[in-house]
Amino acid sequence: QNANLTSKTGTIDKVSGNVHLQDDVVVVAQERGTTMTTDSLNWDRNQDLVTTKDLVTIEDQQGTVTGTGMTAHPTLKTAQLNEDVKAVINTAQDTASSVTAAQTVEITCDGSMQMDQMKMYAVFHDNVVAVEASTGRQLYADKMEVWFDEKNKKIKKVVCTGNVKVVQGNNASYAEKMTYNGIDETLTMSGRPKMVFDTGDNQGKGMFQQ
Repeated sequence: QNANLTSKTGTIDKVSGNVHLQDDVVVVAQERGTTMTTDSLNWDRNQDLVTTKDLVTIEDQQGTVTGTGMTAHPTLKTAQLNEDVKAVINTAQDTASSVTAAQTVEITCDGSMQMDQMKMYAVFHDNVVAVEASTGRQLYADKMEVWFDEKNKKIKKVVCTGNVKVVQGNNASYAEKMTYNGIDETLTMSGRPKMVFDTGDNQGKGMFQQ
C-alpha cells in the first residue's frame, strides 16, 4: 500500500533504489492509518526489506507497539521487532471513540515479536507477560501466539506455551499450555494444570490447590 516517508535527512541510491532515512523518521501507511516512528531506517527495494537497529513505535487504532530493532517485508506485510517489545492492544468494541486505559491489554516480552498482517497474527517470545487492565489478570509464558479478528481487529484467540501461569488477585493457575477464546472469553489449560485458590482464611489455612 502507499505510504508517506519523512525524515530530517535522507539519501537515495539511484542505481539500486535503496533508501536511507535519518533522524525523526515517520512512515504513515495511508490505507490502515498506521504510523511508524524511529531514528533511522534502511529500505532495500530489491530485497523488499526494511531494517533499523533503533527504537521503533508503531501506532494505529488497534493499539501501540514498541521495540528495539526491526526487520520488515512491506510487500509480504510481515515484520519482526527484535527485543524489549511492548504492545498495548485496544479491547474496546468501538475504536472510533476514545479508548480508556481500562480497555487495554499490555503484552511485553524480552525476545522478538513477529507480526503477519495478512494472517492477522502475532507471536511473542521469551519472558512474555500479558496484563488485562480491566481485571488485573496477569498471564506469563515462554511463548504467546495471538490471532486477531479480521473485521473488528480484536483478539480472537491466544495460545500460550511453556511455563504458563495465570494470576488474578491471590489466585493462580499453572499449566504447560493455555488457550484463550476471545469470542466466549474462556480459558482452557492443559498439560498438568494446577489451580491455587485463596479461600480467605485468615488463620493461614486458606490456600486450596487442585
